[in-house]
Amino acid sequence: MKSMVEIAHAFLEPCLHRQAVCVDATFGNGKDTAFFVECGARLVYAFDIQKELIEKRRGDFDERVVELIVDSHAHLDRYVDKPVDAIVFNFGFCPHGDETITTMPKESVEAVEKGIGRLRKKGRMALVLYPHLFGEQESDVLERVLRRIDPHVATVQRVESVNTKAGPFVLLVEKKAEETGRESETI
Repeated sequence: MKSMVEIAHAFLEPCLHRQAVCVDATFGNGKDTAFFVECGARLVYAFDIQKELIEKRRGDFDERVVELIVDSHAHLDRYVDKPVDAIVFNFGFCPHGDETITTMPKESVEAVEKGIGRLRKKGRMALVLYPHLFGEQESDVLERVLRRIDPHVATVQRVESVNTKAGPFVLLVEKKAEETGRESETI
C-alpha cells in the first residue's frame, strides 16, 4: 500500500511537465522538491522557516530550477507571481527534526488559500496532514476551510486509512476554474 506522501505525489504527477511551475510549501528535508525536479518541473519554489534545513540542501538543487526561500509559506504570494501547476504541503514538524518547530493553523490556512488562488485551471494541490498532538487543531481547521470551497472552483477529496487512529491523511484539491472574485473565507 502507498504512503500518504506517495498518494500525494501520484495525484500531482499528471500536472508535471517540462514547463510546470510548482510550490513545495513545506520544504523540510527536500523530498517533495526533489520529486518535482525529478518529474521535470521548470521552476520550483520551496519554502521553509528553518534556515538550516534550506542551507543543508542548497547545493543539491540547480538554482535555475529551484528557488529556496527562508520564509513562511503564508507569504508565498510575495514570491510566486505566476500561475502554478502543483503545490504540496506536509503539515506538522520536519521528520527527525525539532518537534517544537511546527506549522501553525492560521499561517497554514493563509498559505492554502493563497496557493489555491495561484493554481491554474486543472492545477492540483496535495496536503498531507498529521493529526499529532500539535497538528490535530491544524488538521481540523484546514479540512473545514477546504470543505467550504465552492465546488465550481475546485474539487476536494480526503484519502485516509480507516483502521488507524489519528494516522496521517491527505486532502487533494483540483482547481476547476478561475475564482469568481469572491474572497475566500478564513478562520
